[in-house]
Amino acid sequence: MTNASALSRALALAALLVLAAPVHSRTLQQAGSARWCVPAATGSPAVAACTAALAAANTASVSFTCVAGASEEGCLKLISEGGADLITLGATSGAKGMLSANEEFGLEPIAAEVYGNGLQGANYYSVAVVPAAFCTPDVTFASLKGKRSCHTGYRRTAGWILPVGYLVSSGVIPPVTSNAAVNADAESVAAFFSETCAPTDDGALAAGGKWDGVCTACKGNCTETDPYTDYEGSLLCLTEGSGDVAFTKHETALELPAATQAGLRLLCPAGGCAPLEDFESCNIAKAPAYAVVTRPDFKSGAVGKAAQAALVAAGANATFLAGAKNVGGVEGLAFSEDTEKILPVDDSFLQYFGTSTKQAYEGIASLDTAAPTPAAPTPAAPTPATPTPATGAATATWCIPFTADPALVQACNTAVAKGNTANVTFTCVAGGSEDACLELIRGGGADLLLLGGSDQLPAHEDYGLEAIAAEYYGDGLQGASYYSIAVVPAAFCDSNPSFDSLKGKRSCHTGYRRTGGWVMPVGYLVESGVIPRVDSDDAVQSDAESVASFFSNTCAPGTNEEGPRLGGGAWDRMCTGCKGDCSASDPYADYEGSLLCLTEGAGDVAFTKQSTALELPAATQAGLRLLCPAGGCAPLEDFESCNIARVPARAVMSRPDMQTTAKGKAVKDALSKGGEQLVDSMTAIGGQEDFIFGETAVSVLPIDSPFLTFFGASTKQAYEGITSMDSVSASMDGTPAPEDSQGGGGGVSDGAAAGIGVGCAVAGAVLGALGMAWWDSRRKGWRSHEKAAMGGSAAPAEAYKL
Repeated sequence: MTNASALSRALALAALLVLAAPVHSRTLQQAGSARWCVPAATGSPAVAACTAALAAANTASVSFTCVAGASEEGCLKLISEGGADLITLGATSGAKGMLSANEEFGLEPIAAEVYGNGLQGANYYSVAVVPAAFCTPDVTFASLKGKRSCHTGYRRTAGWILPVGYLVSSGVIPPVTSNAAVNADAESVAAFFSETCAPTDDGALAAGGKWDGVCTACKGNCTETDPYTDYEGSLLCLTEGSGDVAFTKHETALELPAATQAGLRLLCPAGGCAPLEDFESCNIAKAPAYAVVTRPDFKSGAVGKAAQAALVAAGANATFLAGAKNVGGVEGLAFSEDTEKILPVDDSFLQYFGTSTKQAYEGIASLDTAAPTPAAPTPAAPTPATPTPATGAATATWCIPFTADPALVQACNTAVAKGNTANVTFTCVAGGSEDACLELIRGGGADLLLLGGSDQLPAHEDYGLEAIAAEYYGDGLQGASYYSIAVVPAAFCDSNPSFDSLKGKRSCHTGYRRTGGWVMPVGYLVESGVIPRVDSDDAVQSDAESVASFFSNTCAPGTNEEGPRLGGGAWDRMCTGCKGDCSASDPYADYEGSLLCLTEGAGDVAFTKQSTALELPAATQAGLRLLCPAGGCAPLEDFESCNIARVPARAVMSRPDMQTTAKGKAVKDALSKGGEQLVDSMTAIGGQEDFIFGETAVSVLPIDSPFLTFFGASTKQAYEGITSMDSVSASMDGTPAPEDSQGGGGGVSDGAAAGIGVGCAVAGAVLGALGMAWWDSRRKGWRSHEKAAMGGSAAPAEAYKL
């Protein structure tokens, strides 16, 4: 036997042993190796070309190699079993391929392509464009019934799959399956709209081929050469008067002449209309950018993090990208033609992919299993907001904090009904606003509303409501979202320090008015008297001024609509310890950034959340400690006994009687026993993100304890510490203002103070009015802080739990 033959047989035997080994054995690999799967046969030149192309991304921590997976599905299976690690999805299978990779193989995104459109993690947004005259105050997607629709093409993503899937899943378009020769999505659309143009060369018929039912509004032959096909064609269909709504992508609408744009609007899923440029807040769904996917364990491991960092760094190199696009003639290997850089993705799959996008694909898929309908269906009467409960069952009503919208209420009724039991039937009612819902629940007109931590306190104190159940995120923290902590170097703990020891030190925060890194620690430190209250500058929020006066340097990146300058805007003294531009993109921003500020020596204390500190490398963790409110320090893993405050999970709020009555017990049992299936069905109802439950909730836990036990005394203290800052009298010389009396009202201006000297009766009225206005503005302000990220962009992954 020749040496070459022996080597060949040995390699073959080794390969067989690897493939025959259990999954956990196959996942063991050489440290620092990241294997990219090529959807091509073994021995394909594309495999060697892939390894050569990706070599430019190699670092001291990770090296890339490529392996053959035969096909995209073969690669997904290989990655899930540990035989490979990475593949980019989207170029051939689109978003549907990403969804299948997650649902069938459990894969998660680790990086994403970025294009020249300024969108992070998105390719484009699917939008519904209508004439401005169509936008009456009460217009909704249900208003499209009987109108004429223009689509980019049958089964095209932006113009068909996302809008039709959304309209079906939200209950706006009823399923129609009366003709076995026609695909259900085509038949349902044709039954809902009076005329439709969805050009196609093949597909609307079940056996393939064009169907006239989706061609009634077209200008030409209803094929891919029809003038009304594609993104531009769907808008031409609208602007030429052949249709009443065009389903297309956002950027094509923004490329129309200004005069044409002036007469058009976006139709929003929540109801009403918006200008074309407001596509990020008024869209049907996001078409996610093509993403590199992997196993969750690889993503969270050291090699995965090194691979992610290496790809992001290499993605900034135009030469690397040029050589890594469509390698070996394989489309999308390793990246697609339009890629301009690589974005790290730390979010979960659903956070990246988008709940409304998932909902749209599920809406299309649901039609395949829809029950047959009569050939000429009679339009169903709208589902009432409060349907009659089953005999013997109590009725529990969820309050929707939106204006009345029959389609949204119907979608909500359908979703919450999945929690029905023999003892309770769930329904929905539109309250109009959060405050109106709270009033409705207090008066017995509704029963349930899910609130974040910053809204739970006023709901309890102003309306007397209690937490009866809470979201659970699968992280072992029951009733909590996370813990706010103070991290310091181990050497700082040698002298048994306290929070008072931080005076004159340098502080690192996740961001201004971010909960874990600002609201909790600053509120606690102010309320406990560690940070004196300072309010010498009428143009700056007093919490910012107080922090800047206590610490020698501070990095609290970002702004919101209220600060740190009054009315919004940055303030330099929040940025003295920052590394970059003190915005949301500063290297020291967010949870990881605050710890980077500390570990790079730019700060002496980092205020962040416990899970991020525990994700640091072991060697780094060994040099850090938690600073405890009671004094002294503790290891990072002791966060449950050494923390500033617990940020409560989002909670279902109701009247106190729901804690003790049979109806309340039935509600708790139904919610807690429904598990992940119930939570999934009640997430992103009607296209409303995180409504009713948040996308990272996995179940619901019953709450039997009093509100303050659930919410946390230190959490309440922290919130009150922040909100009390606006009631501080201005200290003109920059020294700490005197403490307010316990019975004081809201913030009193200099004019009001002078009025007190003139007449106590007048001043008392002014003070009371200002106090009420202040508290109302603070509650509304905190809600905006909870929902808005730094810089006014979409909320970060943790934001909805605050």
